[in-house]
Amino acid sequence: MIGILLISSALAWQPAEVQAWSQDVVRLAVGNAACSGVRIDAEGHVATAWHCVANAPRPRVETRDGQTYRARVVASVPSEDLAILQVEGLTGGGRPLRSEPVLPGLAVLAIGHPFGGAPQPPGPYEGTLSWSLAQGIVSAVGPRLVQTDAALNPGTSGGPVFDEDGAIVGIVSRKLPGEGVSFLVHVDRLRALQAEPRGAHRVGGSLALGLALPAPMLDTGASSLGPRLELALRDRVVLGLLFALPLEARTTALAWGSATWTAMDLSLGLRQGLGQGRSSASLELGGGLVQLVEASPRIDLEDDPVSIGIVHSPLDLSPALHGRLRWQGLGLRLSWLPTQVDTTVLLTGELHWPGVRTVF
Repeated sequence: MIGILLISSALAWQPAEVQAWSQDVVRLAVGNAACSGVRIDAEGHVATAWHCVANAPRPRVETRDGQTYRARVVASVPSEDLAILQVEGLTGGGRPLRSEPVLPGLAVLAIGHPFGGAPQPPGPYEGTLSWSLAQGIVSAVGPRLVQTDAALNPGTSGGPVFDEDGAIVGIVSRKLPGEGVSFLVHVDRLRALQAEPRGAHRVGGSLALGLALPAPMLDTGASSLGPRLELALRDRVVLGLLFALPLEARTTALAWGSATWTAMDLSLGLRQGLGQGRSSASLELGGGLVQLVEASPRIDLEDDPVSIGIVHSPLDLSPALHGRLRWQGLGLRLSWLPTQVDTTVLLTGELHWPGVRTVF
């Protein structure tokens, strides 16, 4: 009997009501990614997840009728993954916050933009993936998070989950591996932040991990491969640290008499976004320090048979200037080492995988 009641409640959404609720759901364009948000009053305040705006100084907000605005963070609690934006020029509308307790079994409806929901998806996906609906129930309620089995995806982050009356139950925060294991920031946390705004001037940023493949552009240059850690503050100031191991230093040294490869690269740069949405890119200019290693053959005539090994000789740290062009998860960087006579340019390919590990 309970199961029948739950199914009946979950299927009771009225299309006209849902269309009205969706007018208060917005899309946040943050670099080459997109999130969701929801209007919570008539003064232009939008609630979203903190991780959606931690690296965005001025996110672009798009409403369902195609209007675009700029927003700024006026309140945030990073530990709760919650933020409130003030959208300049956006007035009217706003969804209420649920005042009754949130309990397991409550039927809920999520509205957002799965996978970022490009404004005009190509081919057969045209007209979908934006202001998309997903229904489910509240699976469990913790002191900070609400678990739901509604089908939620990355682009739905920051978006609202409504009850049967169109009141906000929570803000989409995260998802665990597996089907139907998603979590919302409890509406009580949003209500507390709305009543007492704080954290408006936090710096915000992200910590990301990727792979880099640097190669000196000279005959004796050997490529190397290693992890690259990236700390970005507001997606403007970027600190990167790379440690790498050689891939073909031995072969190059035996063929050319020596080989030079990059072992460490510490960089600091300023990043500027180019474009919006999935087609956006970024350009970074900066400088830093590079540690090169020179490898040379070592022939031991006393061994029987004669053995040929490789001797690695770390060179002094060299100052470097760099420029980086990045598109989605791929990056290409050119570094100039003015103090090096033979090695003046490094070409580095970057793969930003697994990507952002945490935001703050």
